[in-house]
This record gives sequence, C-alpha cells and structure tokens, in this order.
Amino acid sequence: DLLKVLAVHPLFVKAGLSGVEFMDTPPDGWDAATWSPHTGMEVSFRLDEEEDTAGEVAYFQRHERFINYLPGLAYFGLKVLLWDQTWNFGYRKKDGVCEVYHHGESFAGPWPVVALV
Repeated sequence: DLLKVLAVHPLFVKAGLSGVEFMDTPPDGWDAATWSPHTGMEVSFRLDEEEDTAGEVAYFQRHERFINYLPGLAYFGLKVLLWDQTWNFGYRKKDGVCEVYHHGESFAGPWPVVALV
C-alpha cells in the first residue's frame, strides 16, 4: 500500500512491480530479496526492531540494498551494473524524543552513472 502512495499513479506501480519475483534464498545477512528481469533491479532488505519496557516499538530500521542492472539484458544472461546502493531508514524513540532518519550507506557504479546521480 505504501508503494501505491509513493508511486502516485497505478501505472507507475504496475511498471515498477512488473515481473518482480521474491528469491527463494536471499543473500547472506538479508531477510528477503526480490529480482525483476524487466527492470534489471535486485532489492534485498532486512528489518530490525526493538521494543521498550512498555512493549512499544522503540527502534525500527529498514536496511535496503538496490542493485540496478541495464534493463532487458538479464533475459539474455547479461548483467551490466548501473549502480549498487545501500540505504538505512527508520526511527528511534528515547526519553520522549523520536528521531527519524533516512541516509545512504554506500553507492557504487560506473563513473558516468555516479556523475549523473
């Protein structure tokens, strides 16, 4: 549902999720992973959560890795890297203060892509 809100229009949701498949075995250290040969995107993610003494979620983090390959070539067994990026986002609650964060952890790709992004 969140993706539908972020994508603004149902056509964007359909295009973005076209052919997406969950991998049977995610890469080491990740909870789940998806792959789409249509878009050339592999997404891995891990969810971390901690509760406070009252049983409320005091910490939540979604750690995501996006590996993008040139779309379409995956059908032919070719993976030409466009970029590989890892993000963290989530929140922490402590002493009545809630910190919300979203930051990039790493980014790699061929120099023309790095220059454009």
